Amino acid sequence: MGLIGRKRSEDDAGENSRLALQRFICDDDGFIACRADRNLVLGIREEDSGHGASVCLMRRQLDDVLQRWTVNDNGYQLNYPQLV
Repeated sequence: MGLIGRKRSEDDAGENSRLALQRFICDDDGFIACRADRNLVLGIREEDSGHGASVCLMRRQLDDVLQRWTVNDNGYQLNYPQLV
């Protein structure tokens, strides 16, 4: 069945959940957090903290500076002096 006349199913609810996990907010503490689960934040692993490091989704840790971000004229940047 095409999209027209299709009823909302549990699969649609699951898809909406997956989409919700792809939406983020920047909170007052400098974390870029998942909108659906504020304990999931963007950061980089310490072993990847050099130039060209990959951004990862990880559990929030208040003392991890590799999860704190600031906004500047060029957009978001990691709030970690060794990388700036």
